[in-house]
Amino acid sequence: MFSIHGVPAQQALKWLAEHERVQVRAIKDGGVDAIRASTHFYNTPQEVDRLLSGVSYLAEHAAQFASPAATL
Repeated sequence: MFSIHGVPAQQALKWLAEHERVQVRAIKDGGVDAIRASTHFYNTPQEVDRLLSGVSYLAEHAAQFASPAATL
């Protein structure tokens, strides 16, 4: 489970699905706004690389994804 500073989990999920073809889940429990990525032996190294690439992009461009309330 992880979060990307400045990027709401739901926006990250949508972007990862659309741009990297990666399916992850949002965790919203007890005030947590995080992403859960579960990998297993059937995931290919390329799939994991796509996840990492997408997370890196989101972290580097977090300002683009900030919600209006987060910028107040």
